[in-house]
Formats: sequence, C-alpha cells, structure tokens
Amino acid sequence: MHNDKELKLAETNIAKGIAVILLLIHHLFAFPDRLKYDYVSLFSLFHERGEFYVGHFGQIAISIFLFLSGYGLYKSNVQNPHHLMQKSFTRLSKIMINYWVVFLLFIPAGLYFFGNSDRFQNNSIMDFLRNFIALSSSYNGEWWFLYDYILLLLIFPVTFQAFQRNAWVTLLISGLVFYNSYSQGNYYSIMY
Repeated sequence: MHNDKELKLAETNIAKGIAVILLLIHHLFAFPDRLKYDYVSLFSLFHERGEFYVGHFGQIAISIFLFLSGYGLYKSNVQNPHHLMQKSFTRLSKIMINYWVVFLLFIPAGLYFFGNSDRFQNNSIMDFLRNFIALSSSYNGEWWFLYDYILLLLIFPVTFQAFQRNAWVTLLISGLVFYNSYSQGNYYSIMY
C-alpha cells in the first residue's frame, strides 16, 4: 500500500525535470564572465542583474539530484536489503562509464585545442589520472559533484545498515557529508 508521504516515481521524475531546468539556468546565467555578447534578458524587467540571481538559485539542482538519488537507493533497498554493496557498485559503474565516455570524447579534444588555457595548466599524467578517476575536477569544474556522489555510493551500504540500527548516527553522518558537499560546492561556485 502506498503511503501519501512517500514520493512516487512520477513525482520523482517531475522533481528531476525541475532540477534539470534549474541546472540549465544555473549554467547559462550564473557566470557573467562567460557571457561575451550583449543580450536582452527577460529577468532584467525585475532587476538589472536578475538572471544572475536566478542562475545562482539553480545551484539547488545538485542537492535535489542527490536527495532523489539517495531516496531512490533507500527505498529500493528497504524492499530488498540484500547485496547492498553490489547495488552500490552497479550504480557506481554506470555513472563512471557515462563519465568516461564524455571524458574521453571531450578532454583529449580540449587538451589538443586549448592546452595552453588555465584549465589545463598542470598538464601531467597524474593530473590526467586524477581527473579520469574523478578525484579532481580541474579539467571541468562543473564535475565537482562526481567525487561526492562516488563517496555517497560507497558509504551507502554502511549508512543504510547504521540507519536500520540507529537513525541518529545516520543523521550525524549525513550532516557531515552534507557539510562537506556544501563547502565544496560553494568553493567551486566561487571559483567558476
């Protein structure tokens, strides 16, 4: 039986759609130094730099995605709590394969065409490997969240088991992870 306080798949998909729109708005308008052309903004009807405020609000999209991902992981494992580590590694392998496809298509092209830019200043094998396994996002600052997501996937089995035993311990761990993610997110939003 469905509990009215639970999110259904349709509601989750609506939230993901809203998060995608917010993320798009964030990347389009939150970085004034990236805008090279004059344009007329609909947001300027409300405030001279209204699109920058709306763009910065779009940062909430990552939090929405992380929440929905964690909620989905939790709900799927409550129904079938076996093989938690295997499920986390399956999700991890899916996201890393997608990441590596994009990485291998665009980063070598970026290194070839824009190798002298600030982004690729530390062009070493170690820097390439750190970016390749998502320990660093120096090649593409917008990938900052991937490291946090990987950590969350890896600690999920332990966190899930802890939550089944003691919810307060899990809330403390979640708060620490949230703080880490928030502080890194602010660092990268200021940096880029």
